[in-house]
Amino acid sequence: MTISRRALFTLDFDRPPASIDRLVRVHRTAMACRVEVALHECDARHVAAARDALDEADRVEALLTVFRESSELSRVNREGAAGAAGVDPEVFGLLQRCAQLYLDTDGAFDITSSPLSRCWGLLTREGRLPSTGEIEAARACIGMLHVDVDATTRSVRFGRDGMALNLNAFGKGYALDCMAATLRARGTDGRCSRREAAACWQWAGPGQSTFDRRCRAGRDWRACGWPARRWAPAAPVNSS
Repeated sequence: MTISRRALFTLDFDRPPASIDRLVRVHRTAMACRVEVALHECDARHVAAARDALDEADRVEALLTVFRESSELSRVNREGAAGAAGVDPEVFGLLQRCAQLYLDTDGAFDITSSPLSRCWGLLTREGRLPSTGEIEAARACIGMLHVDVDATTRSVRFGRDGMALNLNAFGKGYALDCMAATLRARGTDGRCSRREAAACWQWAGPGQSTFDRRCRAGRDWRACGWPARRWAPAAPVNSS
């Protein structure tokens, strides 16, 4: 940038610089993600509340992870094939909600997709290309309609061998809800930033999901083993 000598003499060096918003970031790793609470510097007094919120993420992970044998969901996966498995009230409420979302989305939202994730090597982060037979065998083990979620006995029973539940991003979203509730209870607003919300949903364009665009390009992604149809709303949800 070039400035003339005349303009140089007109600069006001006594004027204080424009204020810069600074954030205090409190974070840790949970659910294989960096989980972060960002506070404005004037709210730095809420750092302790932010740590309590992160504790909630740890608590939800301990309930829902399928990578620990000690979790409630892992126990349900072990016992659900043999018979009705009693479920913790908090987890049971989530499973009921997932069962309803399965119906509301015509099967697009399905927490029983672990057999497909396993045959593609996604659970071990060792991607592989399964055979058509492997895909069909995995597809035979999925579908929330084959899971009996019994509110009377607060239990879950699998209707087919090889089934398993995995809440994936739904579990992460629930953790964020619990974190926000903790922050609100401690006197902060507990809001999720636009940046965090954007990370939860990827847009292919107004009214068009990534799945739709790929299918229009001539490839039917359901042939890869995911028996789902997805739709995107006409505009992103305002998270503010």
